Amino acid sequence: MIRKLIEFGIPVLAAAFVFISCPNISMTDINAKSVYTVRIYPAPQNGSLKLSESYVIAGDWITVYVNPDPGYTLKTGGLTSFNENAKDMMGKTFHIKGTRYQTQIGANTRITAEFEPVVSGIHSIHIDSELKNGIIFSNPLSAVSGTQVTLTLVPDPGFDLKAGTLFVNQIQLPDNPPYTFTMPADNVEVKAEFEIKDFNQLKESARNYLGIKQYDTAAAFYEEAWERNTKDPEAIFYSSIAKLAGLLIDPEVRVIISSFHMQTPGTLDDWICDGYPAGERWWTTYSGTYSIGETHYEGRDLTVPILSPASWGFMTPYSDFAISQQPNHIQTFKNHLFWGLIASHTGGFNPLIENLLREVFGSKFEAAAARADDFPANASVELHPVIKARFGLEDYYGPGTTYVGKAELDYIFGTLRAVKAMVEYLSAYDLTMDMRNWLITEIFPADNFDAVLHKMFLLSDQNSGGRKVLWQDYPTVVRMLPFRNNFLRVKNASAVSLAKSDFIKAFDKLNASLSHWYGTGNGSGSTQWIPEAVSKNNWAKNGIVHAKTAINGSGTFYFPNKIPDALVGTEWVKPAPGWDWPVSTTPDTADVKIYGLNIEKFFTPGAFTLQNIFMTELGGEAPQLWQIEWYEDRDANYVSVYTGKKTLVTGPIERRGRQESVVGTNNAPYGKFSFMLNTKYLKEVFPRGFAKYTSISGSVNDTGDQELLSEIFPHLGMWPWAVSYFGNSLSATELYYWYHLR
Repeated sequence: MIRKLIEFGIPVLAAAFVFISCPNISMTDINAKSVYTVRIYPAPQNGSLKLSESYVIAGDWITVYVNPDPGYTLKTGGLTSFNENAKDMMGKTFHIKGTRYQTQIGANTRITAEFEPVVSGIHSIHIDSELKNGIIFSNPLSAVSGTQVTLTLVPDPGFDLKAGTLFVNQIQLPDNPPYTFTMPADNVEVKAEFEIKDFNQLKESARNYLGIKQYDTAAAFYEEAWERNTKDPEAIFYSSIAKLAGLLIDPEVRVIISSFHMQTPGTLDDWICDGYPAGERWWTTYSGTYSIGETHYEGRDLTVPILSPASWGFMTPYSDFAISQQPNHIQTFKNHLFWGLIASHTGGFNPLIENLLREVFGSKFEAAAARADDFPANASVELHPVIKARFGLEDYYGPGTTYVGKAELDYIFGTLRAVKAMVEYLSAYDLTMDMRNWLITEIFPADNFDAVLHKMFLLSDQNSGGRKVLWQDYPTVVRMLPFRNNFLRVKNASAVSLAKSDFIKAFDKLNASLSHWYGTGNGSGSTQWIPEAVSKNNWAKNGIVHAKTAINGSGTFYFPNKIPDALVGTEWVKPAPGWDWPVSTTPDTADVKIYGLNIEKFFTPGAFTLQNIFMTELGGEAPQLWQIEWYEDRDANYVSVYTGKKTLVTGPIERRGRQESVVGTNNAPYGKFSFMLNTKYLKEVFPRGFAKYTSISGSVNDTGDQELLSEIFPHLGMWPWAVSYFGNSLSATELYYWYHLR
């Protein structure tokens, strides 16, 4: 659970920080939402339906439970939903775990079903229509004699099966899950009774349902148990995690997730996706050997959510490129996310950040965190074997019975509080930016993020409908260009101090949990890691210690441009054996460069305004534009080599495309244009890692505070492989014109 909550949660939330009008792209703003009433109409004959809920946000999903009458079964394709008079066969949208159906909700949704008599040799399965305080559904709905049938119980909160009451015809089934039977040569009627349970029975039921991987039902039992006794360690531990995980299925949070054009599961069972038939899940796995830029993935499986079909085809309005299809490559998936965010947030990312703080990291998150804080310091509870196996925690705790407690809760909530702090930090800045017009481009499956941005800013003609014509529309240009709108100007200075406070809380919790795992534990209930896990993750512990020390003392935090990884057999291990977190004296290596972050500068409101980051003109309203002479060294893997020649642009640029006048290796020079970074200021914020160049002679030079840099923070997504950020001279001409002449 620790591993997946963090490995999935952080990338999803971090992706929300990535960025956002093209009349050719017909996508609505994801923040617009309506709530619809869903009803069963007309009432089906020879069977019945039940809905998981009746009031649903537009585009959300509900579950439909099907119960044929004796002697009947659901007709193939007989379960239908009607949205604004348009018939939609539910079996074509989602069909999960046999007889639990899901459909997406639109305006005026009504659902009905058609049942038909079973044919000779097939026997029906009917659930008692008088059943109260819960739902039972069967998989399959009808079967031949000898078929293994599974019954799934979904009791109401506080209720569970009354002992000795579950019958299939006259045969009593066991009182604990799983509930299965062999289909007889006759129609079947299932009868049962649900009864209210006491505190200890609730916890026992929760463990039983965890054992059969009914995570939603188990979560409901632990929540009810906590309501009965708010001091019980087991109830606190599991209910706080369940409450946190429940944010994933909160309707408002699902709307936010939809802005990434991901399909949004409505249950924890669907998120965790255990026991699903092939092709009937919310996730897909990419594997194989492929290359993205200079990063190679060999035999590495990457499991990600399936994207909504709404995102297919909006990438390029003019052609059917591979990016327009459901992605079959991890980089294509990332491009879909990036494009989807831009297309879904028409006015910039301020609303997204506000929604994240309100719905993801608001009162519900804080309530779960406060509950976790109530866990007694010296208590421990048994980690359920299903949870331990499902999330690969044997790698940390080893085999056998494992006891967990406050250390695990501190780690989970500390990690997510650090994410919250980062979102708070972003909320201090104005993120107004309408970038949808940049979507008109050709993106191919293996294009990495740098390549995507490079293509976006090429500004090629693209015939009569390309991006060139957008520059004729003054209001559109003003919304797109950072110095022409409020992008990165201070919006809420107090959010910076709030972010720092949450970072401190986060690192305190993370340090406490790691110290506990690396320490002596707490006796018989020890949560100490096994030696292999301690050795493998020692770098993380040291990194947290450094971060905690730096932020508490407003010092400098040193970090690498990447965390090394190594392929050991078929498993990717992070970091490479023996690697440790860097300090100020750690030397750079060929693969890893060390940077430093001045904490006091970082938490100064306005630290990252554009006027600070770039050298500007016209009172800070326009960036300086420079013509930079550099070339690609074809004898050294086309590394970008700066010649030391640069000229400040002081007037309109002649449209002459690439220049061939710079003398470079193998006659491969380019004349490019770029904005100038304010390295004097950035060195104050990042006191280590700046201004190293390879000259034509091969020596390493510190080119001074005002020089252009080609190797700045590649881990932050800038362009380590090219000096220019804006393609050929045509784009530079247009940029100069719009910043200086209009």
